[in-house]
Amino acid sequence: MNSETSSRPRWAIIALAAICLLWAGMVLGISCFETPIKFTAPSLKQAVAPEIGRAIALDIGRVVFEAFSKIQIVWSVLTVLLLMVVRPFEKTPRAIGVLFALVWPIVAFQSIVLMPALSQRAQLVLSNPMQKLPPAPYHALFTSTELIKLIALIWLGVLLIKAVAACEEPATV
Repeated sequence: MNSETSSRPRWAIIALAAICLLWAGMVLGISCFETPIKFTAPSLKQAVAPEIGRAIALDIGRVVFEAFSKIQIVWSVLTVLLLMVVRPFEKTPRAIGVLFALVWPIVAFQSIVLMPALSQRAQLVLSNPMQKLPPAPYHALFTSTELIKLIALIWLGVLLIKAVAACEEPATV
């Protein structure tokens, strides 16, 4: 272990890797599995009219994603704090800095812009389940930003694990 590495708290690098991978797992589980599968639940179509079932699924999704948005804000703050413990920003390896600089604005954009717009659309459906809303770009934007965030978080986790395993500076790309 070189003096540069030994001066950085190894626990903070491990914590950063764990947060990134746990966060990626949550994105994968909620966005890629739970959400699409929820809309295929036969009980929603059998128990009530399909439009009402869709409204119920949207309401559940709205509640889940609003809660998850708050969790992601906490993850973002924790990663900023841990990154500051690991190393001052100006000395952060480029790939890690770039990936975090990609994840944080995505979380902000999703929380500030997309979540309120999607919640408002869900509320419109809930108030009148038979109403057809005009197409909007919010779901496509949310899906694409989730995919980018997922890839960045997995990549960060791998880079940070490699750094801990090699007992050297986090790898740059």
